[in-house]
Amino acid sequence: MTTIVLKKTLTPNFIFLLVCLLFVAYHLSAFRFLLPLGSAFLLHGAAMGLGALLLTFLAPNFKRRAELLVWGWAVGLGAIGLVMFFAAHLNSFGPSIALFVMVMGWGAWLALVQMDALDFKFVASALRESWLVVCLAVVLVLVLGCMTPPLFWDTNVYHVTLPMQYLMWGGAHLSPHFSFSSNPLLAELALSPVLILSFDPLHMNVAHGVTLLLLLSAVGLTAKRFICAVHWPVSLVGLLSMPVVVFVASALKSDLFTAIFTCGVIYALFALMQLKEGDENNGLVALLGVCAGMGASTRYHGMLFIGLLLATALAFPVIRNHLVKRRVALTLVMSGGVIGALFLIQNAIVFGNPVYPFLDAVIGNGEFTQRFAETQVHEKFFTDFGVQDLLRLPLVLIYEVVDGDRNELLAFYPILALLLWLPVFKKHPALKLLGVSLLVALPFWVLTSPRPRYLPLLWVFLALAGTAGFSALRERSQRWLAGGLLLCALLVGLSWNLQADEKLLNHRASYIFGHEDRETYLKTNYGPYAVYDYINKNTDTNAVVFLVGDNRAAYLERRALVSGVYVTPHHETLLTQSTDAEDLKRLFRASGASHLLISQPGLKRLTDWGWGQWSEAERVRWQNMMKLLGKPLYAAKGWLLFSL
Repeated sequence: MTTIVLKKTLTPNFIFLLVCLLFVAYHLSAFRFLLPLGSAFLLHGAAMGLGALLLTFLAPNFKRRAELLVWGWAVGLGAIGLVMFFAAHLNSFGPSIALFVMVMGWGAWLALVQMDALDFKFVASALRESWLVVCLAVVLVLVLGCMTPPLFWDTNVYHVTLPMQYLMWGGAHLSPHFSFSSNPLLAELALSPVLILSFDPLHMNVAHGVTLLLLLSAVGLTAKRFICAVHWPVSLVGLLSMPVVVFVASALKSDLFTAIFTCGVIYALFALMQLKEGDENNGLVALLGVCAGMGASTRYHGMLFIGLLLATALAFPVIRNHLVKRRVALTLVMSGGVIGALFLIQNAIVFGNPVYPFLDAVIGNGEFTQRFAETQVHEKFFTDFGVQDLLRLPLVLIYEVVDGDRNELLAFYPILALLLWLPVFKKHPALKLLGVSLLVALPFWVLTSPRPRYLPLLWVFLALAGTAGFSALRERSQRWLAGGLLLCALLVGLSWNLQADEKLLNHRASYIFGHEDRETYLKTNYGPYAVYDYINKNTDTNAVVFLVGDNRAAYLERRALVSGVYVTPHHETLLTQSTDAEDLKRLFRASGASHLLISQPGLKRLTDWGWGQWSEAERVRWQNMMKLLGKPLYAAKGWLLFSL
């Protein structure tokens, strides 16, 4: 069957189109993009094969081949992340384990072929949908936008930094002074084989961008089975119309993975609602558990909102009756609970607090987190709870862009989706479950910081609700009007992204179109790059760099000791513990560092965050240590590098 589909696909017209694309790529200097795309293909192909094979054992009653490949793709990425997690904690994080997961994933395809578990006919039928073709063209443009070294601030603080530092240290390197190191990291670890084998964050950026295709596939599959078998591509248009969805894909944010696994949980719950009383489907329960556990391991917000979604689902008798059985509950706990608890167990062992740095004053010892809540206020999206503030919040989430520096917005699609869905909301009981879950989650969302990217449940609900409303339109004129509005929402959302992301993601067009080479682009747009380039070329490979003032360690090819801003920076602890300049220098050496790198603008930022409130004696001690260190090895643009 696979051979027949390939013969139908590789027609002369298709081959001619491929040759034309290669010709255009050559004349756009775009051949350099082929290698990152190849890396992404190898990773995602391995993930799909591995996950599909796992699902044939976990859920042997999956009869739909589209289900097997889409959810297999998601589960496979999660499985790769789990393998890399254990490799990191066994100090085996490196090229060998990255090659192992790649070979294992592609070897799984051979097993699937032998089992006759593959059928790609659904792809050909799906490509006949005009909306789907439009969305695929948009995704292609968005993936091309990821063909740049990632420079978003958070990405270089931990999304790229942590797997790079794992590679430098040969395993997991956790620090109570760097709160991001305690974050659930399943998404970053799932993408890490590409980073390890290429040692280029650009490859990881492209692999992450391609994951947007998985989210669209997951939401489209859910819409097709449970909302409307005809107009399901509308859900994809809805997703791409919300700037937050494009932003998380373009900025290498783990929320994209959270959304995929949240959609997997929703799919399994909807399927359980369709089961007759007395029927059992352990495969669906296993999918539910695995997606819930993997989603919880992508970030703390995923843990919170997926937990609330499951708790709300238990309030519906049709779902509760399927899940309260002992064997089913055991399957759910074993498949999801263990996976979701991995990072909690890690943090409990290392930090004495499963959710470090949160609640550290209650659960842990609070030694470095006394000012955690205070420093978090600097990142709060929303801090007031007056009536006017709450009424204003939806408008802020829909259209407020501040100087192009924030793109976590919903734009106009929510208004259109709700206008289409509200007249027919009683016809879709599955969406009632989603709507109630959303209402339950909203207070927690507002209290924790209501950024739209923290609540993928909202994106998925709006995409499915818009599809339900569109499918209920009976007159052709109504569908033409709604289709025109959908297209406008898509164009507005994309233009929103183009103007905001161009600034937020550091003027990507200059690199994509070849106006700047890699070195020039990084030196122009990434502050620490010049000093990191010096360190990479002029220090011993065993060097350990103690970073002060800046926690962006991406592109540093040496082991690093990094501090954050949410908990007490490491250098402040050493300064407090020291008695004089010589003792302070000794403490820096005792930390394992061979070099001290100071960002003077970064120290100013730390002061803005409330740190750096030193006594006069501490200030003198710091200045005396600077004199003791002598002439810096590197001094330019506010960066000082000293040998310890």
